[in-house]
Order: sequence, then structure tokens, then C-alpha cells
Amino acid sequence: MYLPRPLRSRGILSNILYYLSGNMGMKVINLIGTMMVARTLGPSGMGYLVLIMGVNTFINTLFNNGSWQILVSMIPQQDSADQVHSLLKKVLVLDILMALLGFVVANVIFFFVPGLLPPSIRSAQTLLFLYSLTIITDLNGISIGILRGFNHYSLEAGVTLAGSAFKVILIGVGFLLDRGMAWFVMAYMVGQVSMNLGKFGASLVVLGRNGIRILHRDSNSHTYRHVFRMVFMINISTTMRLLSRELVRPLLGYFLTDHEIGLYDMFIRLFNLVTVPHDAGRIATQPRIASLIKDSDWQGFKTLVFRVIKWFMLLDLVTLAFLYGFSDLLVRLVAGSGFMEISGYLFVVQLATLPPMIAAIFVSNVFLARQWVGALTLTNLAGSVFYLVSLAVAVSGFRLDGAVGAYVLYQWFFVIIGTALLVHMYRRENRLQRVS
Repeated sequence: MYLPRPLRSRGILSNILYYLSGNMGMKVINLIGTMMVARTLGPSGMGYLVLIMGVNTFINTLFNNGSWQILVSMIPQQDSADQVHSLLKKVLVLDILMALLGFVVANVIFFFVPGLLPPSIRSAQTLLFLYSLTIITDLNGISIGILRGFNHYSLEAGVTLAGSAFKVILIGVGFLLDRGMAWFVMAYMVGQVSMNLGKFGASLVVLGRNGIRILHRDSNSHTYRHVFRMVFMINISTTMRLLSRELVRPLLGYFLTDHEIGLYDMFIRLFNLVTVPHDAGRIATQPRIASLIKDSDWQGFKTLVFRVIKWFMLLDLVTLAFLYGFSDLLVRLVAGSGFMEISGYLFVVQLATLPPMIAAIFVSNVFLARQWVGALTLTNLAGSVFYLVSLAVAVSGFRLDGAVGAYVLYQWFFVIIGTALLVHMYRRENRLQRVS
């Protein structure tokens, strides 16, 4: 049985590059799909499609999102194959149960309580049910946890690219045949389901190569109660963080028109495209940060902090220069002239959120490495409440400008609150050590 060793700086850089290649490649491929959908449906049609997918994604976020973070942090810390096997089996059972529960809850709302949905999609039960199939097939928690925990970032990247390419092929067929809304919902659903199942299959291959048969009897070194408590807490924590992203589109459905929602979604898609490296840094450094903190290697941690800051400052300067000169061209090429209203947002928001996005790489990872899940949950809860309240207030007065402004404020609020709580937790720990 192979247990992954703590990564050195070269390993972290390699994982960042693998993650970047997969995620950036996925976003570029998806961008091609977005170009075709935007030109076929226009801003209003895009807004309607976004609401169909956004409601399902929000419900999925409530049930399926946290376990991979536990696995990435804990797999390298296990002392034996039995402990890894026991941990993975419990997480798999919980992920399956949560996916089933999310699917049932979603369709109960769609068919029996449609009044809870944004007004424009309350009669779209068929399309909502179709996309809800992505919920029941979402086992990405354990799949991503295994692939990243065993340092198979390259395999994850390959599956991600293949799933994205398949989805865009379906979108392309709809674009060429001038299909309508139902075809594009189906294309996005099939692409996501194939990616979900592909990652799960790849994770089983990784386990098989390392001598783990996940359905076999395990040693029970991890109890269901223990694993459920960890997964439940990190699920709540991650849900609180993702609420600020996934609840936005359904929430906007009560304040903005489909046209404005389409514009906002296109802005977020383009902004996420240029900020992929920050996601890569946060995810790929997580095992290394966990290892350094476990060994109390504070000099190594300090060195890692400075290296990551240097990497991303250089990268962000290049990104800012590009957006300053070519944001209009980027929007026109991707979405067409109907979306030109959002071109002015890209450079300003990237510049305004640069410091907190770099700091967030370390804030969330230190919380996870120290297993201060409760504190991270509190940080995410405070950030989400702040964002949703500020969003509702800002959108009601400033509409699209307010939505973008609330997004910037949230990035800063999360880092400030998270850093303050980290300092508090370390001071509290030091006081308890002195007393004992």
C-alpha cells in the first residue's frame, strides 16, 4: 500500500501546474461553449439558463461539497493502509446518502413547492428535473479527495478536460442545428454527469493500484460517527462559503431581469477564467501546509508563504496589464456585442480583489490543517451572511453595479474576519498551553 508523502516545493509547483492545465483547459473549453450559447440565446436566454442550473447547483451545494477537503488533509496523515481504507469507506457511504437526499429535496421543491423558485422558472419543472440528475451523480467529494490526496492531479486534470470537451461537443451540435433551451440544458447536464462519473471511476482505479478495495471489510479505525462529524462540519463550512457564490444567481432572480442575470453571469465566468491560478494555489498547497503545520516547521511555512506571494504577484501583474488593454476585445470575442456592458468591470474587480485572494490561499488552508473546522465554519457563515445582505441591499438600489460591488466587498470581508479569527485561535491555544 502506498501512502503519499508530504510534497516539497517542486511537488507543489507540479500540482499547481496540473491543476492549472485541467482547470484552465476546462474553462477555455467551456468558454467555447459559452460563446456558442451566448450567441444563440442572448443575455436574456443566458439568464434563464443560468437560473435553471443555478437553482440545482445551489441545492447540490447544500448536500455535496465538503468531504474532499477532509480527505486531502487526512490521507497524508494516516499511519497505515487500514486507516486510509476505513476513512474512505465511511466517506463514500456518506457521499452516496447525501447525493440521494439532495436529489429528492430538489425535486420535491420543483414539483410541489415551485413558489420558492425565482418567478421566471416556476413553470420549468421538466428542465429543472433534467438538470437535477447532476445532483444524484455527484460523488466528487470522495473522487476529488482520493485523486488529490494521492497526488494524482494529472489524472483529475485529464478527466476534467475530457468531460468538458464532451459537453462542448453537445453544445456545438445544438449551436449548428439552432436548437433551443432544452437542448442546452441537456448538454450541460450530460457533460457534468459524465465528468462526475469519470472522476469517480478514476478514483477507483487509483485505489485499486494501491491495494485498496473500498467495499471490502475495513478495520473500523475510523467510526461512522467520527467521520460523519468531520464531514458534516466541513460540509457546513464549505456550504457557508459557497452560499456566497451559488445562492447569488437564484437570489438575483428575485431582483433582476433575466437579461441582467445573463450579464452578471458572463462577468463571473470571465472573471473566474482569469483568477484560476488563485484556486490552483489554494488547493495545491493544502497538503504541504498540513504537513508543515503538523511538523511545526514554521520556517518552512514562512518560506512557502513568500514563494506563493511572489508567484501570484507576478502572475497578477500580467493579468492586470492584459485586462487593462484588452477587456473590451475579450468580452466581444467571447460573448458578442450584447454583453459589452460588463467589460469595464473586469480590470477594476481584479485590481480590487488581488490582495484578499492571495491571502485567502493561506487563511482557509491553515484552518483545515489545524482542524479548526468550527472556526472556519464561523468565518464562512459570517462572510456569507455579509455578502447576501450586502448583495440584496446593493442590487435593490444599484442593480448590476451593486451585485459586482458586493462581490468585491465580500472578498475583503472574508479575509479580514478569517485572519482575525486565526489570530484569536492561536492566542487561545498558547494560553491553554501555558496554563497546562
